[in-house]
Amino acid sequence: MSLLRRACADTKGSVAIIVAIAMIALLGVTAIVVDISYIYNVRRQLQNATDQSALAGAQNIYQGSAVSTANSYSATSGNKNVSPGVTVTMVSGYPLLKCLSSTGLPCAGTPPANAITVMQTATVPLFFARIFGKNTADITVQATASAAGNQPKPYNIILIIDTTGSMDTNDGNCNGTTQTRITCAKLGGQQLLKGMYPSMDQVGLMTFPGVSSATKTKHYNCSTDEASSVAYNASPTYSIVALSNDYKASDASTTLVTGSNLVRAFGGGGSGCAQGMGTPGGQGTYFADVISAAQTQLLANATTGTQAIIILLSDGDAGATSSKVGSAKYDDQCQQAVNAAAAAKNDATTKTWIYAVAYSAPTSGGCNRDSPYISPCNTMKAIASSDDKFFASGGSCTSPVNNMSDLVSIFARIQSSLTSPRLVPDNTT
Repeated sequence: MSLLRRACADTKGSVAIIVAIAMIALLGVTAIVVDISYIYNVRRQLQNATDQSALAGAQNIYQGSAVSTANSYSATSGNKNVSPGVTVTMVSGYPLLKCLSSTGLPCAGTPPANAITVMQTATVPLFFARIFGKNTADITVQATASAAGNQPKPYNIILIIDTTGSMDTNDGNCNGTTQTRITCAKLGGQQLLKGMYPSMDQVGLMTFPGVSSATKTKHYNCSTDEASSVAYNASPTYSIVALSNDYKASDASTTLVTGSNLVRAFGGGGSGCAQGMGTPGGQGTYFADVISAAQTQLLANATTGTQAIIILLSDGDAGATSSKVGSAKYDDQCQQAVNAAAAAKNDATTKTWIYAVAYSAPTSGGCNRDSPYISPCNTMKAIASSDDKFFASGGSCTSPVNNMSDLVSIFARIQSSLTSPRLVPDNTT
């Protein structure tokens, strides 16, 4: 019994054994944590790549190249979102085109589609888990995106284009070439129209200075003559083409209808009819009234669920003479425009969005009838609904968000902001 008690009391070396066992367990847990963390990181990267692949493909659904575009933006070898050290493959049958009823978008093409799903799988190499005979882990992720054009509501859009004499000067960075400013504005208008959806979106055109009602058709009837401008205080016609949806034959079309008055006004009338709107000028710059006129038309055409939009293109330098605007509107011409825009934005019925494109707008000088002083650049910024709807092109004026030298690219950005593809839940029907 004495020997047995001494044997049980002898604990020499037991701590070492316990520590050894604990170290093995600790190393095992560390191995699992490291490998799981790596798998999680790879999964996150793969999900991001899959999202980008789906969004890129969705942008081109109606152009018929959605699958090839999605593949080119996938994470598989040789494409744009490859993850180093990870073998990624596209799951068989994907990218998969879908026709979802819940988006409200048309289904077009072969097969008819308005959305795309991308599913990718990755073989992830493991590190410490190899000790336990586990060399790799497989993960699979997917993403679904609806087509470009997905929008919460249809749009009524009125473009207001400056047609004063300054628009005849050259823009050296118009879609990579040198064009007059008015030509560049027309190319930008075409760019916008190509991305809209006539089944839902109506677009109209107004210009300033206003013109006589008898000659406004010269802005779009293929005539080489200018429309006759009318003084701002003499009841001019601002509306050149009322809200219409004949600019494209269908939502899926990528070309404009050359017989549309709106398309013709933007120089898209085809051979022999590419003149489009001119620059009658002669009245100076004053655009408060045309903003109000645009809002009046939007209000008259307001329907439940439709978003009203004004896109104003100008250098922002209002300062017409008293004989052109009348004594009552002679002072504070830039501030009058800001006030007219505020009335449109705050209208309870339309809650109009206003995009303002400051085209070579000065940051000092100009707006010479305003007291307190406001610069043309700040006038355009104040007119815009928000910073993301304020664009600056040329000159010293800058935007907090959208500084772009090419006017055509600005119109493309505006169109994209209205009709961008978006990710939707994978179980959307």
